[in-house]
Amino acid sequence: MFKENLIQNLKNKFFNFTKLKNIYNVKDIYLNDKSSVVTIKSNDATIVFVPNVSLLWDNFKKMMPKGSIALDGFVKGKTIILDSENSNYLNFDHHEGNRNLIKCTCSQVFFFITTNLFKERFSQNNLSPTSYINHLDGDSVLSSYLVANYKKYEQDTNKNFPIKEIIDIEDSIDRSGGIYKGDLNNKYFLNLNWCLEPLEKDIPNDQKILEVFKRFEDFENGKAKELKPNYNFKFINQEYKNISESDYFHFITKESPFTRSYLYNQKSKDAFISLKEIHKLNNDTFYTYSIGKLRENSKFPIKDLINVFNKAEKYFQKNKISENNQWGANNIIGGSPYKTHSKIPPLALKTLADTYIRVTNDENNEKQLKKFEDNYIYPIIKASYKEI
Repeated sequence: MFKENLIQNLKNKFFNFTKLKNIYNVKDIYLNDKSSVVTIKSNDATIVFVPNVSLLWDNFKKMMPKGSIALDGFVKGKTIILDSENSNYLNFDHHEGNRNLIKCTCSQVFFFITTNLFKERFSQNNLSPTSYINHLDGDSVLSSYLVANYKKYEQDTNKNFPIKEIIDIEDSIDRSGGIYKGDLNNKYFLNLNWCLEPLEKDIPNDQKILEVFKRFEDFENGKAKELKPNYNFKFINQEYKNISESDYFHFITKESPFTRSYLYNQKSKDAFISLKEIHKLNNDTFYTYSIGKLRENSKFPIKDLINVFNKAEKYFQKNKISENNQWGANNIIGGSPYKTHSKIPPLALKTLADTYIRVTNDENNEKQLKKFEDNYIYPIIKASYKEI
């Protein structure tokens, strides 16, 4: 079924996902014009960064060579460390289920390495692992760094490795949906912020990864600096004069890595929606959003709103919204379709969220969603977006 020469190319770390998509008729790959694959090889492993790609588990196993590891959402679904069909593939993730109870990706990877499970899976089978990520943040890059240096950590599993300090900080941030609830002057929190600073620079992605890797090495060698976090952001009405402030959530844009920590400490509202990016493609406009609770006990109806946004999205890109490309959320954090992004403009999104929260109250969820769809979604979209 698979062409032998292409499989050989994969083994040689040659990646052409567009070609793979055409040959294997795989439908869950989406690459835009700005996508650029980055491959970095260490002595222990290979790290591959492919922006905006999220595969299903079965397709990942078909397309990738033995020893492949999906990290932090590259494969859609829960962590898989033992597949009944093939034990030469791994998936580490924490985005599905109760976010508060699931260790972040880098914490899972570190445990897997330091309990000698990596040695059993790779070293003893003469396999060189290749890990895949589809975005650059603290969890994905720290996970990649651990894989790239895994032999260092498996040589002495009883050693108290310094890197564990910032893994624990990253774990607490990720499990809270990007909110650090500890002491903002904590030494290791400030060290981690310094290590990750290159991700915010306007430099090529390969340079970002390598600079962060170098800073992780500096941290392990006691040479890390302390950097106060950047809380900068703008409220949406500062950028869009036609959008008023919401009574129910913070609507923000241009957020920095620790904006949500700042909002959490303000205690004025217990939820947010963030316009993270605007994409121009073929004279069309797409948006990347995040949505989340700032507190676990918040009554902000995140999953109901996700359903509302998916219903609305089908008016804009009906044939592109599917199980593997849609708005999604766990109990505290969610976001817009990963591959094609959202077509809902900010005014319409804010109006949909405000209206749903205002009119639904305590009705049965399924009943109220149907009622809302029949009476509100299309008129709101039509009023906010002239193309419909």
